[in-house]
Amino acid sequence: MDDQGVTQPSLATRLKITSTLAAIGGVCGAVAGMVLTYVGNVISGYPVLPAAEIYAWNAGIIAAIGATLGPPMAWTLLRAVPLWRALAEPAAAAVVASVASMLLAPHLFVMAVPLAVTGAAVRLRWEYRATESRALESGSDGAALAGEPRVYQ
Repeated sequence: MDDQGVTQPSLATRLKITSTLAAIGGVCGAVAGMVLTYVGNVISGYPVLPAAEIYAWNAGIIAAIGATLGPPMAWTLLRAVPLWRALAEPAAAAVVASVASMLLAPHLFVMAVPLAVTGAAVRLRWEYRATESRALESGSDGAALAGEPRVYQ
């Protein structure tokens, strides 16, 4: 138990959760890589259906980025955010930033996409900050801790 009376998950549980987050980040990254390959080819005028190796390469690179950056972002910024929003909104921001950078400034792609994903995660963190503070105020069974007033914002 920590100082607020909340039981902390074991190391094994944390590793399972982190592995699952990495897998989800990898799958989302792979799908995004394939979509961006298609969209990038349409925008740039290249053949829409390039070789499967091109799709596989781009999916693999972006999957590795998603699997690497997904868990730390989820643990630090997205803990109180509903799972569907934690997956959908940063992914949508990445696609919008990718398309915008392909159209306007292709050389900024490497900076635009991570900034957009981080910006979406920070925005979600800000939106759900009250939810996380209420969760921290409650005990492991979800009931409010005795003697501590609940503050809603």
